[in-house]
Amino acid sequence: MVKIPIRFNLLDAMSLNSYLKDLSRAANVMLRPGSSTRRMMDLEEGFSFYYKVSIVPIVLFAFFLLIFGSGMAAFFETVSFVSFFWIVVPLYIIIQSAIIHFVCNFALKEFKRGYYETMAASIYGAVVFMLFSCLMAIPAFGPLAFLIALLWGFFTFIVALSNLQKVSRLSALIAVVITYVFESVITMVIMMMLTFGLFAMFSNMLGLMHGITSLKI
Repeated sequence: MVKIPIRFNLLDAMSLNSYLKDLSRAANVMLRPGSSTRRMMDLEEGFSFYYKVSIVPIVLFAFFLLIFGSGMAAFFETVSFVSFFWIVVPLYIIIQSAIIHFVCNFALKEFKRGYYETMAASIYGAVVFMLFSCLMAIPAFGPLAFLIALLWGFFTFIVALSNLQKVSRLSALIAVVITYVFESVITMVIMMMLTFGLFAMFSNMLGLMHGITSLKI
């Protein structure tokens, strides 16, 4: 009888040993992205890694706010921080990875692997961004911390994408930049269509009101 190995185990994921391994892995991804982002992760394993690592920056962010923040404002900032990294960022990872993979794989014919490799690269970049973001709670260091988090997170994402999709760093960067340009153009077109649509609607409303006023006169 052939036994199929289980790739992910909930009890193992909750163990202290597993948690410490994930923290060590996250630190290596942050410090040595070139050699630490070659491991593939599926949806379950990737977000298990992401959420477990997120506990540390959340605790540090709350701790810094206790020192530098004040009262209820610190509480709401912590809730916003948690909501952003537990809800907004994971949704962004799933959707943005799909867009990047569609453009780069089907339109540009650039990638050699599947969607989960693109998503895993996005998770690696998001983890680095999250680890640096906790420093934004420190006054006078917030803007610099955000800039470092953004740039190093993006750099990690490009390196991880290159490793997992088996393309060069330059190809990964160009593919992602083209995707962002494509998204910007689509967004601009949608905004222009909405603007012209609203303008036409208001023009028709004004014309109708003018007609009604003329009839009354």
